[in-house]
Amino acid sequence: MKYHKSGFMKTLGLEGSTNGGGTGSSQYRDLDEVKASPAAERKLPWWVREVDKPTVEIDWSQMKHFDSSNIMFVNGFAQAVGPDNAMKLGGQAAETGTKSILENEPGYTLRDKALVAGGWLTSLLTAEHAFLGPGLTVPFAMSGIPDDLDYPRYEGIPEENTRMVRAAAKLYGAASVGVVELDENTRKLIYAFDGWDGRKWEFEDVDKAYETEKKKVIPYRAKWVIVYTVRMSPLSLATAPAALATAASSLAYSEGTSVQLRLQQFINRLGYQCLADGNMGTSGNSPGFGVLAGLGELSRLNRMISPNWGPLVRVYKVITDLPLAPTRPIDAGIFRFCRTCKKCAEVCPKQRPQYGNRTLI
Repeated sequence: MKYHKSGFMKTLGLEGSTNGGGTGSSQYRDLDEVKASPAAERKLPWWVREVDKPTVEIDWSQMKHFDSSNIMFVNGFAQAVGPDNAMKLGGQAAETGTKSILENEPGYTLRDKALVAGGWLTSLLTAEHAFLGPGLTVPFAMSGIPDDLDYPRYEGIPEENTRMVRAAAKLYGAASVGVVELDENTRKLIYAFDGWDGRKWEFEDVDKAYETEKKKVIPYRAKWVIVYTVRMSPLSLATAPAALATAASSLAYSEGTSVQLRLQQFINRLGYQCLADGNMGTSGNSPGFGVLAGLGELSRLNRMISPNWGPLVRVYKVITDLPLAPTRPIDAGIFRFCRTCKKCAEVCPKQRPQYGNRTLI
């Protein structure tokens, strides 16, 4: 069967694409050509170089599995101020939010808050089934989970597989894509517990991932972490602390989840496992994996900064047993610059009393 180049790539959404990292205006006939194209390449600005170690010093001997239930958005805030104060402050924030809607306050109107709610939707709907994926069967002839394959699974060398995954993830909406191999050290970035549901993360010498009421098990053979970024709107974020900025953030969570679901389907159909943690990164430290994968550097913000888009990205990951070639960390001068630049601290809205106890939700 012959495919017209232009028509086929329009169907894939790759012709002239500007989504995420983009694939340019070239025309390709199939995924093999995409895999061999600039769309699958790791493009770094001229002033960024690959290095063997991240620019931030890491003492792996001191690293331990972190309990993600202690992050600020889960139990961390209550631990910091006390459960009673946390309840009280939460109630005050809710009252402030309601008042702003009733008074039609610019930046916090009902329409603004509704935009935030719409942005969250996809990520919240899929959180419960993120680990193994929702098990959906998309409408085409071949059934699609590894146990049910009625065709030989895809085989490719790690370097080609990484290019293929990068091209696919960009098609699905990712801006940049990297790979980290899980070993004795990097496995420490996987959390001890899932802050979303309280279950324990464990590694076991089994063929297939599985979950019970008390734990989620990652096979040792699933040792490649695909890390990717999703961009956020600079114009919307510039309105912070107004709700429009929160809408840009919430939308990025849903977009990250959408990329995750698509990657799970894609990799499962190839005959491999693809494990995820939904939109909150509750299986492990996503920005940490992003730094190791060379998607950015750690910064004074305590966040990963991309050399292309600064801190205006969200970082996500999936874990797979599809053999991949890891990508290297980078040195873009960001971590060194942060040693002397204090602009983020000086203009932080938290230090501006006129913002008061405004809720951003």
